[in-house]
Amino acid sequence: MLENFLTNSDPQIVHSPGFDHSKPKVWWTLLDKINKLKPIKSNYDSSVITWNNKEAGFCEKSLRAKNIKHEVLGSNIQTWNNLMKFKLTVDFCKKRKNTFCIGLDSFDVIFLGDPLICIERFVGKNKKLIFNAEKKFYPDCNSKYFEDCKNHQSKMNNSEFRFLNSGAWIGYTDYCEFFFEEASKVFLWEKDDCNIHPLIKNCDQSVIHGLYKKYDFDVNIDYNCRIFQNLSNTGEEIKLNILY
Repeated sequence: MLENFLTNSDPQIVHSPGFDHSKPKVWWTLLDKINKLKPIKSNYDSSVITWNNKEAGFCEKSLRAKNIKHEVLGSNIQTWNNLMKFKLTVDFCKKRKNTFCIGLDSFDVIFLGDPLICIERFVGKNKKLIFNAEKKFYPDCNSKYFEDCKNHQSKMNNSEFRFLNSGAWIGYTDYCEFFFEEASKVFLWEKDDCNIHPLIKNCDQSVIHGLYKKYDFDVNIDYNCRIFQNLSNTGEEIKLNILY
């Protein structure tokens, strides 16, 4: 279990995007605890998915330790592109009858808590899809598209964690099918001002920023870190108390 004293919350899922040298100490402490995580006993009406075509990531390892059933999508894909996550998610959601779906990146996410708690907190927000929040907007490119998205998110909430990150989310399965189907139709490299981002053809988060702006009446960000704790750009000023 983990506590964030800044937001007075106990997030159930930890996400630490970015290069290894930029990850805070708490991430490495958590990695040492993966095999010691206690299995859950609750029943929950949710699918849990990740995307990976390589060896098991930290997400899968934590899910196994917690005895949380999950699906790894894209394991048979040889040449990976992050935009493939959209269609893989849509195809999965079409076949599933679970009410909820939790999507987590494979190599930089650890599931510490309980899916049932995640669901309860999600339902309490009265939204159809919630993404994890980080302190800085990424990719922060000098283009109208990205500037509009950043400005929109800045105005939606004044939390220190107010920018969307697409690497961890929870939503109603039927809405996830709709939302990520919409995402699969977006080709940002066709926008002249988006080509300034060198990885635009491999950045799912760039697409999600625009869709959040379009569907913010249904989609939200976990501003108070009730479900997700994103560690990006946090540093030592964020007090995270690890409880076992």
